[in-house]
Amino acid sequence: MAKKDPAELKKEGEDLKVLFAKIKKKPHNCAILMCKGGVVIQAHITKSTDAMVKLAKKSGGTMKGAWGTITMEGQVLVITPENDRVPGSLDKIAKKYFNERGIKNRLEVKPAASEDKDGKDAKSDKDADKKKGAKEKQALTKQFKKITPDIKIALQDDDAAKDLRKMITGYRKLIKQDETENAGKVMVKMDELVKETLKKLKAEGNRVR
Repeated sequence: MAKKDPAELKKEGEDLKVLFAKIKKKPHNCAILMCKGGVVIQAHITKSTDAMVKLAKKSGGTMKGAWGTITMEGQVLVITPENDRVPGSLDKIAKKYFNERGIKNRLEVKPAASEDKDGKDAKSDKDADKKKGAKEKQALTKQFKKITPDIKIALQDDDAAKDLRKMITGYRKLIKQDETENAGKVMVKMDELVKETLKKLKAEGNRVR
């Protein structure tokens, strides 16, 4: 594409100023598509977003960009896109395009409503998982303290002592890493071994301390 002369850039800048003045008064449906020369902007107060996308494509725009509702906040053009995938570099490309035409405005792309909701849902799920994990960890710690006296007795049995020590080491490591699910599995096995060992010791007539 041939480089535009200053007169062309100035004319395009004046047209943009007129359009932005309208947007400042009232939100418009808009399409801002990337192209070889920067961006193509089409906006209208009543025509649909789809119509703006078609016009922008006819003017050389690609399907990379943002389309939705655009407003003006101070000197910032704010577009709330309807499309999910908006190029991360769109705002920088638009700013360069504006600067070349003597426009000091910049573009800000707001996250789509669905993306914002998904982000909140993900945070809620993460918080819920964190709380659940903390409760499970607390319950396991309480259970371990409860069976500790029995563990000490079971360790008197040479056959069980080796396996028990491995289980205790593994349990503590998993708890430290917040792997409560696996720690719970170890706890079940440890509790079973302790009970079996105590039963064995009593059956053998051993005095347990």
